[in-house]
Amino acid sequence: MSNADYISLSHWILWGVKQVCGCNPAEWIAKQVTGDWERVAKAGDALVKLADFNEAYANNITIASDAMLKQWDGNAADAANRYFDNLATTLVRQKSALKQTAAEFRNLAYSVWGLAKTITGLLEDLADWIGVWVCTKLAELVPNPFTKIFSAAAAAFALAKAEAAWAKIVAAEKRMLNMVHGGCGTIAGCLGAIGAVKEHRLPGTYDHPGASA
Repeated sequence: MSNADYISLSHWILWGVKQVCGCNPAEWIAKQVTGDWERVAKAGDALVKLADFNEAYANNITIASDAMLKQWDGNAADAANRYFDNLATTLVRQKSALKQTAAEFRNLAYSVWGLAKTITGLLEDLADWIGVWVCTKLAELVPNPFTKIFSAAAAAFALAKAEAAWAKIVAAEKRMLNMVHGGCGTIAGCLGAIGAVKEHRLPGTYDHPGASA
Protein backbone atom coordinates (compact mmCIF):
# COMPACT_ATOMS: atom_id res chain seq x y z
CA MET A 1 0.00 0.00 0.00
CA SER A 2 1.40 3.41 -1.00
CA ASN A 3 1.62 6.42 1.28
CA ALA A 4 -1.16 8.07 -0.71
CA ASP A 5 -3.50 5.19 0.17
CA TYR A 6 -3.19 5.99 3.86
CA ILE A 7 -4.81 9.40 3.36
CA SER A 8 -7.29 8.33 0.65
CA LEU A 9 -10.85 8.03 1.99
CA SER A 10 -11.87 6.14 -1.17
CA HIS A 11 -9.20 3.53 -0.47
CA TRP A 12 -10.48 2.96 3.04
CA ILE A 13 -14.13 2.89 1.92
CA LEU A 14 -13.30 0.20 -0.66
CA TRP A 15 -11.37 -1.67 2.01
CA GLY A 16 -14.43 -1.53 4.28
CA VAL A 17 -16.71 -2.77 1.52
CA LYS A 18 -14.44 -5.76 0.89
CA GLN A 19 -14.31 -6.57 4.61
CA VAL A 20 -18.11 -6.51 5.00
CA CYS A 21 -19.32 -7.89 1.65
CA GLY A 22 -16.39 -9.79 0.21
CA CYS A 23 -17.25 -8.36 -3.21
CA ASN A 24 -18.36 -5.20 -4.99
CA PRO A 25 -22.05 -5.08 -3.93
CA ALA A 26 -23.18 -2.81 -6.77
CA GLU A 27 -21.66 -5.09 -9.43
CA TRP A 28 -22.99 -8.20 -7.68
CA ILE A 29 -26.55 -6.85 -7.52
CA ALA A 30 -26.42 -5.67 -11.14
CA LYS A 31 -25.40 -9.16 -12.23
CA GLN A 32 -28.27 -10.77 -10.30
CA VAL A 33 -31.10 -8.53 -11.52
CA THR A 34 -29.97 -7.76 -15.07
CA GLY A 35 -32.96 -7.73 -17.40
CA ASP A 36 -35.36 -5.36 -19.11
CA TRP A 37 -38.30 -5.73 -16.74
CA GLU A 38 -40.14 -2.85 -18.38
CA ARG A 39 -40.35 -4.95 -21.54
CA VAL A 40 -41.67 -7.87 -19.52
CA ALA A 41 -44.49 -5.64 -18.27
CA LYS A 42 -45.15 -4.44 -21.84
CA ALA A 43 -45.35 -8.08 -22.96
CA GLY A 44 -48.17 -8.51 -20.45
CA ASP A 45 -49.98 -5.48 -21.91
CA ALA A 46 -49.54 -6.92 -25.41
CA LEU A 47 -51.10 -10.23 -24.33
CA VAL A 48 -54.15 -8.38 -22.96
CA LYS A 49 -54.59 -6.68 -26.34
CA LEU A 50 -54.20 -10.04 -28.08
CA ALA A 51 -56.90 -11.52 -25.83
CA ASP A 52 -59.28 -8.67 -26.71
CA PHE A 53 -58.44 -9.10 -30.40
CA ASN A 54 -59.17 -12.84 -30.21
CA GLU A 55 -62.58 -12.15 -28.69
CA ALA A 56 -63.46 -9.60 -31.38
CA TYR A 57 -62.09 -11.92 -34.08
CA ALA A 58 -64.22 -14.82 -32.81
CA ASN A 59 -67.34 -12.64 -32.77
CA ASN A 60 -66.72 -11.51 -36.35
CA ILE A 61 -66.18 -15.12 -37.47
CA THR A 62 -69.47 -16.18 -35.87
CA ILE A 63 -71.41 -13.26 -37.40
CA ALA A 64 -69.94 -13.82 -40.88
CA SER A 65 -70.45 -17.60 -40.67
CA ASP A 66 -74.10 -17.21 -39.66
CA ALA A 67 -74.69 -14.81 -42.55
CA MET A 68 -73.00 -17.20 -44.99
CA LEU A 69 -75.01 -20.23 -43.86
CA LYS A 70 -78.29 -18.42 -44.49
CA GLN A 71 -77.53 -18.74 -48.20
CA TRP A 72 -75.63 -22.03 -48.21
CA ASP A 73 -76.48 -25.55 -47.07
CA GLY A 74 -75.36 -29.12 -47.63
CA ASN A 75 -72.40 -31.20 -46.50
CA ALA A 76 -69.79 -28.59 -47.47
CA ALA A 77 -71.71 -25.91 -45.60
CA ASP A 78 -71.91 -28.14 -42.53
CA ALA A 79 -68.16 -28.82 -42.68
CA ALA A 80 -67.43 -25.10 -43.01
CA ASN A 81 -69.77 -24.36 -40.12
CA ARG A 82 -68.01 -26.89 -37.89
CA TYR A 83 -64.62 -25.45 -38.80
CA PHE A 84 -65.55 -21.84 -38.10
CA ASP A 85 -67.41 -22.80 -34.94
CA ASN A 86 -64.38 -24.70 -33.61
CA LEU A 87 -62.06 -21.83 -34.57
CA ALA A 88 -64.23 -19.24 -32.83
CA THR A 89 -64.53 -21.44 -29.73
CA THR A 90 -60.75 -21.85 -29.55
CA LEU A 91 -60.19 -18.11 -29.89
CA VAL A 92 -62.66 -17.38 -27.08
CA ARG A 93 -61.10 -20.02 -24.83
CA GLN A 94 -57.70 -18.48 -25.39
CA LYS A 95 -58.90 -15.18 -23.95
CA SER A 96 -58.82 -16.26 -20.29
CA ALA A 97 -55.48 -18.06 -20.71
CA LEU A 98 -53.95 -15.03 -22.44
CA LYS A 99 -55.15 -12.66 -19.74
CA GLN A 100 -53.92 -14.97 -16.99
CA THR A 101 -50.52 -15.13 -18.69
CA ALA A 102 -50.52 -11.34 -19.06
CA ALA A 103 -51.26 -10.95 -15.35
CA GLU A 104 -48.32 -13.23 -14.50
CA PHE A 105 -45.98 -11.23 -16.76
CA ARG A 106 -46.98 -7.94 -15.15
CA ASN A 107 -46.97 -9.35 -11.62
CA LEU A 108 -43.44 -10.70 -12.15
CA ALA A 109 -42.17 -7.43 -13.64
CA TYR A 110 -43.61 -5.19 -10.93
CA SER A 111 -42.58 -7.53 -8.11
CA VAL A 112 -38.97 -7.59 -9.32
CA TRP A 113 -39.07 -3.81 -9.76
CA GLY A 114 -40.33 -3.39 -6.19
CA LEU A 115 -37.61 -5.63 -4.78
CA ALA A 116 -34.99 -3.80 -6.83
CA LYS A 117 -36.13 -0.52 -5.25
CA THR A 118 -35.86 -2.13 -1.81
CA ILE A 119 -32.34 -3.35 -2.58
CA THR A 120 -31.36 0.13 -3.77
CA GLY A 121 -32.42 1.56 -0.42
CA LEU A 122 -30.51 -1.15 1.44
CA LEU A 123 -27.40 -0.42 -0.64
CA GLU A 124 -27.60 3.21 0.47
CA ASP A 125 -27.84 2.09 4.10
CA LEU A 126 -24.90 -0.25 3.56
CA ALA A 127 -22.78 2.54 2.08
CA ASP A 128 -23.64 4.87 4.96
CA TRP A 129 -22.75 2.36 7.67
CA ILE A 130 -19.54 1.29 5.94
CA GLY A 131 -18.56 4.96 5.76
CA VAL A 132 -19.24 5.38 9.49
CA TRP A 133 -17.34 2.20 10.28
CA VAL A 134 -14.28 3.24 8.27
CA CYS A 135 -14.23 6.68 9.89
CA THR A 136 -14.43 5.20 13.38
CA LYS A 137 -11.69 2.70 12.53
CA LEU A 138 -9.49 5.57 11.38
CA ALA A 139 -10.31 7.45 14.57
CA GLU A 140 -8.84 4.54 16.54
CA LEU A 141 -5.44 5.61 15.19
CA VAL A 142 -5.60 8.74 17.35
CA PRO A 143 -3.26 8.14 20.34
CA ASN A 144 -5.87 9.27 22.89
CA PRO A 145 -7.08 6.37 25.11
CA PHE A 146 -10.57 7.82 25.54
CA THR A 147 -10.89 8.35 21.80
CA LYS A 148 -9.74 4.79 21.17
CA ILE A 149 -12.39 3.35 23.53
CA PHE A 150 -15.19 5.45 22.05
CA SER A 151 -14.08 4.77 18.47
CA ALA A 152 -13.83 1.02 19.05
CA ALA A 153 -17.40 0.88 20.41
CA ALA A 154 -18.73 3.03 17.57
CA ALA A 155 -16.86 0.93 15.02
CA ALA A 156 -18.35 -2.30 16.38
CA PHE A 157 -21.86 -0.81 16.24
CA ALA A 158 -21.40 0.50 12.68
CA LEU A 159 -19.94 -2.81 11.52
CA ALA A 160 -22.93 -4.71 12.93
CA LYS A 161 -25.31 -2.36 11.12
CA ALA A 162 -23.38 -2.73 7.84
CA GLU A 163 -23.35 -6.52 8.09
CA ALA A 164 -27.09 -6.52 8.84
CA ALA A 165 -27.77 -4.36 5.78
CA TRP A 166 -25.72 -6.70 3.58
CA ALA A 167 -27.56 -9.74 4.97
CA LYS A 168 -30.89 -8.09 4.07
CA ILE A 169 -29.61 -7.42 0.54
CA VAL A 170 -28.59 -11.06 0.07
CA ALA A 171 -31.96 -12.24 1.43
CA ALA A 172 -33.83 -9.88 -0.92
CA GLU A 173 -31.78 -11.16 -3.86
CA LYS A 174 -32.73 -14.74 -3.00
CA ARG A 175 -36.41 -13.80 -2.80
CA MET A 176 -36.09 -12.14 -6.19
CA LEU A 177 -34.53 -15.23 -7.79
CA ASN A 178 -37.21 -17.48 -6.29
CA MET A 179 -39.86 -15.09 -7.58
CA VAL A 180 -38.40 -15.12 -11.09
CA HIS A 181 -38.08 -18.92 -11.20
CA GLY A 182 -41.59 -19.41 -9.85
CA GLY A 183 -43.01 -16.80 -12.21
CA CYS A 184 -41.35 -18.40 -15.24
CA GLY A 185 -42.83 -21.78 -14.29
CA THR A 186 -46.31 -20.31 -13.92
CA ILE A 187 -46.02 -18.44 -17.22
CA ALA A 188 -44.89 -21.62 -18.99
CA GLY A 189 -47.97 -23.40 -17.66
CA CYS A 190 -50.23 -20.59 -18.84
CA LEU A 191 -48.67 -20.60 -22.31
CA GLY A 192 -49.26 -24.34 -22.53
CA ALA A 193 -52.94 -23.78 -21.78
CA ILE A 194 -53.37 -21.32 -24.64
CA GLY A 195 -53.27 -23.97 -27.36
CA ALA A 196 -52.59 -23.47 -31.05
CA VAL A 197 -55.06 -22.08 -33.56
CA LYS A 198 -53.17 -23.93 -36.33
CA GLU A 199 -54.68 -27.19 -35.04
CA HIS A 200 -57.97 -26.15 -36.67
CA ARG A 201 -57.26 -26.87 -40.31
CA LEU A 202 -59.50 -26.25 -43.29
CA PRO A 203 -61.48 -29.32 -44.48
CA GLY A 204 -59.47 -31.26 -47.03
CA THR A 205 -62.27 -32.23 -49.46
CA TYR A 206 -65.49 -30.82 -50.81
CA ASP A 207 -68.54 -33.10 -50.53
CA HIS A 208 -71.29 -31.99 -52.94
CA PRO A 209 -74.74 -32.79 -51.49
CA GLY A 210 -75.90 -34.13 -54.88
CA ALA A 211 -73.16 -36.76 -54.79
CA SER A 212 -74.05 -38.08 -51.34
CA ALA A 213 -75.41 -41.60 -51.00
